[in-house]
Amino acid sequence: MKPKIILNADDFGAMDGIDQGIIAGIKAGVVNSVSTFVNFPDSYQRIANLLSNEEIKGKFKLGLHLSITSGYGDNPELYETLMVANSNKFATKRDVNLKIVDLNELKICLQEQIDKLANWLGGYQFIDHINMHHNLWNLHPDFFNVQLELRQELMTNKFNIPTRSPFSWSKSGLKYYKYDGARLLPAVKEGLETLSDFLTPWTGKASTMLKIFRNTGPDNASFQRDAYAKIGIKHAFCFVDQYYGQPFKKNLERILEHHKEGEVIEFMLHLFLRGHKLENKNGININYLETRMIELETLIEHFDQYAYTIVNHCDL
Repeated sequence: MKPKIILNADDFGAMDGIDQGIIAGIKAGVVNSVSTFVNFPDSYQRIANLLSNEEIKGKFKLGLHLSITSGYGDNPELYETLMVANSNKFATKRDVNLKIVDLNELKICLQEQIDKLANWLGGYQFIDHINMHHNLWNLHPDFFNVQLELRQELMTNKFNIPTRSPFSWSKSGLKYYKYDGARLLPAVKEGLETLSDFLTPWTGKASTMLKIFRNTGPDNASFQRDAYAKIGIKHAFCFVDQYYGQPFKKNLERILEHHKEGEVIEFMLHLFLRGHKLENKNGININYLETRMIELETLIEHFDQYAYTIVNHCDL
């Protein structure tokens, strides 16, 4: 039996190089699922252009990439604790203060983005999946509970929209490798048993937030998985967090060698098409764009799409 894989590209709508990288991936057969922002001034037009592109029609599904750390709010007066003071711009991942975020405001903000995409697509049933920029609801238990409430309300109205797995590859129990600059080495991490140690603001270096996320333990993911199962929210077995950031041929091969038989694995892809303008825009780090280029190029050159059963979230 061929392994089942979702090839999901995040961050559509952030900038031209990312959008064109995702489109190139769809054309090449290495992307079949797209997660789009909806909270930039040109989001509607970018999505409309994607959906009307005759070269890729029918070759991908579109889902929502919720964001409270990048972009702009339509009604910032309703969620002031998420915003840069006296503006309609969301605080970045460097500046957001977890402890002051009002959870009712967070719920209003997330619901607004879900409603927006549903309206643009013609109904909630056309949203293939929902995930969150920087995986924030996997990071913060209170944030997770807010989005779970939103899911339950959608379920009440018969809209069961799949989500990204709470289990990253590195927390799933599958073998993974870390690149040390010269070779890939088997990597083992001890996850935190609880999340209580980091329910504090993060400020300053972006690596602080990434370190917190990478050290969150599997116990929290198990709780989230069980919560999803209780109300019937579908997700893949895990998402691959070991390819972006180290997008090398050997690493791609290692990941695919250790795919869990019988389970769906979701690749979380971050792509950029070489030749487009390199810029710090919409919360995307310019220093990471070169890595995004390599990620796309390695996929196109070395991923054998015919060796896998490529599925969508709606197939889970």
